[in-house]
Amino acid sequence: MTAILLALTSAAQQGYTINDTPAMAPTQTVGSFFGNMGYVVYPITFCALMVAVLAVRAFMRLRDQGNGQPTLVRTTIDGTLFWGAYAAVMGVFGTVLGIVVAAQAVEAVNTIEPALVFGGIKVALTSTIYGVFIFLIAALVWFALRSRHRKAALAGAA
Repeated sequence: MTAILLALTSAAQQGYTINDTPAMAPTQTVGSFFGNMGYVVYPITFCALMVAVLAVRAFMRLRDQGNGQPTLVRTTIDGTLFWGAYAAVMGVFGTVLGIVVAAQAVEAVNTIEPALVFGGIKVALTSTIYGVFIFLIAALVWFALRSRHRKAALAGAA
């Protein structure tokens, strides 16, 4: 988030206006994408790891249907959706923090340039993109595992 503040204040101090601001590169590198998020990248990445670990555990438990623990399997499957939703919430939280930092940067330079404001908002939104992406993956994994669990439960009941 401090990257937003530094970029905005240095651009404003150099006297850029909307017409002479250097064009942004159309593509970002992975490092700059994660670097723009600041410290909020760590809890979102932790949520992604939890989704992956719980998905593997649920798949392993579904494969071993003879263990007789359907509640544990359901809880593990539902955990994937929980951590995915938590990643999305953390992404929104990171965006709110980023917008606050961008507003502080605009306030510090006492000029309102649309390129500066929307550049800060663009950087702030990267955490929401990352969090929602993790949530979408978690929702797909949850749906696939839940379907497989239901099929296994129906086959066991028959």
